[in-house]
Amino acid sequence: SVPPALSGTPYALAAASVEQSRLYVTETSTSGTSSSILASYDLSQSPPVLIGTIPLPETTLTSESFGNGSLFFTDSKVFDVSKDPPVLEGSLPEAMTVIDADATRVLGQSIANGTAICVQLVDVSNPSSPRTASDLCDFVNGRARTEQARFNGSVVYSAEEMGGLTVYDVSASGGQHFVAQLGDPEPGGFSAYGQVSNSTTLFAAGFDGIGGVGGVNVYDLQSRPPAWLGFISTGVAASNEVCLSGNNLFVGTEQDLQIFDVSQPSQPSQLGSVVVAANSLAASGSILFVGSVDGHLFVYNAARPASPVLLSTVTLPDTSVQMVVDGTLLLVADGTGGLLTFDVSVPSSPILVSQLTVSPAVLGVQADGTTVLLAALETGLVVVDLSSPSTPTIISETALDSYNPFEIGFSDLRSRAVTVSLYDKIAFLGINNMDPSDLDNGVGSV
Repeated sequence: SVPPALSGTPYALAAASVEQSRLYVTETSTSGTSSSILASYDLSQSPPVLIGTIPLPETTLTSESFGNGSLFFTDSKVFDVSKDPPVLEGSLPEAMTVIDADATRVLGQSIANGTAICVQLVDVSNPSSPRTASDLCDFVNGRARTEQARFNGSVVYSAEEMGGLTVYDVSASGGQHFVAQLGDPEPGGFSAYGQVSNSTTLFAAGFDGIGGVGGVNVYDLQSRPPAWLGFISTGVAASNEVCLSGNNLFVGTEQDLQIFDVSQPSQPSQLGSVVVAANSLAASGSILFVGSVDGHLFVYNAARPASPVLLSTVTLPDTSVQMVVDGTLLLVADGTGGLLTFDVSVPSSPILVSQLTVSPAVLGVQADGTTVLLAALETGLVVVDLSSPSTPTIISETALDSYNPFEIGFSDLRSRAVTVSLYDKIAFLGINNMDPSDLDNGVGSV
């Protein structure tokens, strides 16, 4: 029987851990005084002897604790237990539960997006100032939970429920760190279909299902998390894509192309519109490329954004989903039409240089020099060598796993790559996990 350190007052025990011959227990008073302590006991004596206590700032304690040699972790605190009594060294970067550790690193479970339980790798080589080295969360689906994770040298194995067994390389720092889910005055009502940003502002095009209107949500990127500045309504038609050229914002909707002056992002003003149902957009200087819903490429001179001048029209094999300008080339993700490469050195006369079909369809495209990345549904991420634009060559195809590899009927249902983005040599794929025959099954992820 171990006597409580908070004697003479009602108390509750939270965490308990044994390291060598020491017992560490966190206790909190239930008498209304709201005092909490970490108590240490010497187990080499019989009965055990209380060595000392350390006051804790929390009024509510968790039951999680983890000991690792000279360090002890509980309630996101780091204690040096090589001393009697222990010494509070510092705090982990955020609220987390330590589940594994080695001499200089710990794995901690943290909450992302309010529901997903992810793992962070924290460097505790300096216990007084722990720092996050890697964020290990693949957001496989909206209910992803990391139940357990373990070190093995430079590799971390993570059990992620529906996501299966995930293997992370932690030899270098990195990973996605969840900051916030951007919202508006009607959370959950807006579906984003396209986005674009400059150094200060993010514009997200889509449809507000609650209000029944299409438009663009505007966010201030200078605040963290980005603050909502306002909504640009484009009417009942959904906004499919957005494109920036200086202070001019082009918004493609299912009915027309709308142009706004966003020099004051919180107070945009409409400059004009063009009657073309736009599905994809790209700009190069004053030249605007528009992929229409009915499968055409329109090229405009937008030097006068209030009234763009049509320069040329090209019929496409399918409907353009995404376009990017790469020097004098225009790269078009044209659905079943594949990757279309146009020479647009003379904007008024686009020339189709090559067509590369990828089954079942190409929905996203990004360029990094002569390397082109494609999002191609079940085929996944396709990497193309475009050093010779007239003869593009597929370098690799990387299919994506099922979002639910252990569920009968879903284990063979591949995640489908629908969009791709590129930053600092890292490709981010937007995923649609839905079963085409039953759209109630599956979710989106990155």
